[in-house]
Amino acid sequence: MTEPVIVVVDDDAAFLNFMQEVLTEEGYHAIVLDSSDGVEVAVQRQPDLLILDLRLEQANSGWALLQRVRADTTSRQLPIIVCSADGGFLNDQAELLQRMNCAHIEKPFDVDTLLTMIAGIIMPNTPKRASDS
Repeated sequence: MTEPVIVVVDDDAAFLNFMQEVLTEEGYHAIVLDSSDGVEVAVQRQPDLLILDLRLEQANSGWALLQRVRADTTSRQLPIIVCSADGGFLNDQAELLQRMNCAHIEKPFDVDTLLTMIAGIIMPNTPKRASDS
């Protein structure tokens, strides 16, 4: 079985390095990018999941990326987890994110919570890991 591919788009280099390490250790093929290449890679690579920070260098650039991914017919159904350090913002946008078929998580997050979300999206019928019980 090939490794599931996860694209992570964020403007924080430390966060990208952290996600690369965590996802690789969990057996995923992680592609970490700053905001400039995110949409093109998400469309071209057709990953199993996109993790997108909604608050990139410019306040609305994450939203713009999300809208472009959803507007493209080849990536419209791509599973997406959006994240932001602004929990109030995520809560305010929860209904819209749900309509856009996006899960969301507030930064900083518990790694196990994120990994559980990822597993539920990528492999929804896979039994939990022994460490999860």
